[in-house]
Amino acid sequence: MVAAPKCLDLFSGIGGLSIGLERAGFHSPGGVDVWDDAAKTFGAGRESSSGPSCPARGTPA
Repeated sequence: MVAAPKCLDLFSGIGGLSIGLERAGFHSPGGVDVWDDAAKTFGAGRESSSGPSCPARGTPA
């Protein structure tokens, strides 16, 4: 069995790209965005609990 390809959603917004990629068979471990409200919303109400989003501000490099 081949593992699902992975994608990290940079500049994720509320996660629309991750949702589309997950529906296409990808695994999205999370996302990053500078907009704090979007980072908090990422993952809410999603069928997949792939992972959290984190705000880019204050995230260690």
